[in-house]
Amino acid sequence: MANILDRFKFTSVGSAGRILDYNSILSSNGDFTKLFDIDTIINSWRNILSTPKGSYDHDPEFGSNLYLFVFEPADVKTKEAINNDIIQALSTYDNRANISSIDTTFLRNMKGFNVSIYVDYEGDTSNLNINIDENTYQNFI
Repeated sequence: MANILDRFKFTSVGSAGRILDYNSILSSNGDFTKLFDIDTIINSWRNILSTPKGSYDHDPEFGSNLYLFVFEPADVKTKEAINNDIIQALSTYDNRANISSIDTTFLRNMKGFNVSIYVDYEGDTSNLNINIDENTYQNFI
């Protein structure tokens, strides 16, 4: 399997030695959007964290349980549990980059939270923002 992935990685135009992925958003010329390097990792992490555990038939452990924290108390204990769930999910399914820090902020109505994850990858830094609220929760149950 690794040989097929390596061949794809090194034969895609403009991707020699770089991480490459495609996003399902169409570009102006009608092709899927190419993502490189840290943007590929951010996209992967967004997919992992926004997928509820148990929703993939062939890998029921894939994803995270972030949506379960929507109606939990907005306190330090919940914040730690959210951070631990993020670290566990990302270290299990995509450990290509390092998490610099995680900043969790509860929404004013106390029915959700916003997570900012700061990412380091080969000298590049970026951040991933995910908003989990009662609407997200309703989509998953």
